[in-house]
Amino acid sequence: MAKSDKTYTEVKQERIDAVNRYQRGERPSQICRSLGRSRVWLRKWIKRYNDSKKSSKTEWFKEESRAPKNVHRKTDSEAILHRKLPEDFEIGTDSLSITEGKVHFIRQVKGDGTISVLNENFDVGESLAYEYVWATIDTKQEQLKVYYQEKNAEEADLIKIYQYMIGENVKRFKEMF
Repeated sequence: MAKSDKTYTEVKQERIDAVNRYQRGERPSQICRSLGRSRVWLRKWIKRYNDSKKSSKTEWFKEESRAPKNVHRKTDSEAILHRKLPEDFEIGTDSLSITEGKVHFIRQVKGDGTISVLNENFDVGESLAYEYVWATIDTKQEQLKVYYQEKNAEEADLIKIYQYMIGENVKRFKEMF
């Protein structure tokens, strides 16, 4: 029999009483009808009671969270520790040099007609407000080129060119393979 020494809320007491009635041999249909509950509800609490006898769980009649117990695709906290760089880690300015090439960005034009690329604002025109443009930094030519493609156009049109001073030596790209 399910113990009911303490005083519980009405809902918890209802669960305890239903399981006790079932344990005494009362028919499930009669228990469910008198409580206005479904047989699925009764089977759930009988199963919880039986499972609690096998484990050390004493308060089987409490509602449990339906949230998943194991969240998949979550990074293991131990794995994160291995990915962190040591606090004394430093990168020399020579080891991360800029090489010649192109860096592409897709940006939405703000209401005032500007886009932000690497925390710098560039004017592309208010006529393109809230449209998307393609901004390309060419490190060899030290230019920022902005392209826009009309909805049904096959290719994007070059609409603006800005000087984009790199401020350090740009190394020639070496093909390694």
